[in-house]
Amino acid sequence: MPERDDRFVLWLLCGVISIFVRELYSIIAKTIGLQKHLIWNIASGIFIDKGQVHTPLGIIVGFLGDFVTGGIIGFLYGLFLKWRGNQHYIVKGIVFGMATWLLVFGMVSHMLPLTSKELPRDALSVFSSFIGHVIYGYSLALIYKILFKVKNLHHDHHTKMEHSISLLIF
Repeated sequence: MPERDDRFVLWLLCGVISIFVRELYSIIAKTIGLQKHLIWNIASGIFIDKGQVHTPLGIIVGFLGDFVTGGIIGFLYGLFLKWRGNQHYIVKGIVFGMATWLLVFGMVSHMLPLTSKELPRDALSVFSSFIGHVIYGYSLALIYKILFKVKNLHHDHHTKMEHSISLLIF
C-alpha cells in the first residue's frame, strides 16, 4: 500500500514544470541572440537525424526528451531532499541544475557520436545553456517549495543565504 504522503508524482511535477520555465528562457535567449538553438531542438538531436529536428514530429520528440529528463531530475531532487533534508533547498536546486548542465548537456550529449555535430559549440550558446540550467534548478527549488507548502509535507527552512540568492537572481 502506498504511503499517505507519496511524493513521487509531485517530485516529477516539480521537474516538468521547471522545464517549462527553462523552455521559456530558451525562447527568450534565442530571440535576443544569446543562443543559436532552442533547447528542445538540441534534445531532439539526441534521438533523430538532423534533417528531422525542426519538423513537427521532431519538435515533439525534443519536448518529450526534455520533459522526461526534467521529470527524472525532479524525482532525483526530491529523493535527495528526502535523504539530506530541505535546508538550503534553493542552493541544492541550483546545484542540481548545474549538474544537469554538466552531465546531460555537457558530457553525455557531447559524447554521443551522432549528436556531437548537432549541438552548439560556440561559447555564447554554451554559456546561455548553463544559465538556462541554473534557472531550471532555481525554479525546481521554488516549485518544490510551492507544491510541498500547499501539501504541508515538509517544514520550510528558508535561510538568509537562500533569500540573498533569490534577490540576486530575480
